[in-house]
Amino acid sequence: MEREKEMTELNQQKIKVLHIDKDRKLARSAANLLGNNYENEILGVSEDALEKVKSYMPDIIFLDLEFQNRKAGRYFKGGLSLLSIIKSKTTTKDIPVVIITSDSDKEIRKLCMKEGASGLITKPLKNKDVFQLIKEIQLRGEK
Repeated sequence: MEREKEMTELNQQKIKVLHIDKDRKLARSAANLLGNNYENEILGVSEDALEKVKSYMPDIIFLDLEFQNRKAGRYFKGGLSLLSIIKSKTTTKDIPVVIITSDSDKEIRKLCMKEGASGLITKPLKNKDVFQLIKEIQLRGEK
C-alpha cells in the first residue's frame, strides 16, 4: 500500500523532459506517449543541444544515440559525445539521460552506462519500457 502511494505521488509531479533526436517525428511520438503529466521540449539537429540543456534544465533527457548537432562551434559526433559533455558540466551532470537507440548491442549499452547514462531504450519505443525507466530513475533519486 505504501509503495502504491509513493508511485501515485511520483506520477502526479510534472516532469520536464527534453527530447534530443535527429528524427523530430519520433521525438514528438515519444512526447505524445508521455502525455499531460510531462512538460515536453523537442530539440532537432539545427539547434544547439548543449545550450538548450543548460537553459531548459530538464528533469530527464531522452537522447538519440545517433544524434548529430552542428551549432555554435560545437560538433557532436553522436549522442554518446553529447552525453559525455552533459555529464562533464557541473550544471548538467546530475540530469538523468536516457539513450534511445536502434542498436541492441550489449557493448553499446555498457559504453553508454559507463559514460553516465541512466538507462537505454531500444527503438521502437514501448510505453511500458519508457514509464518503467522513468519510475526507476525517480526511485533511485536521480535529479
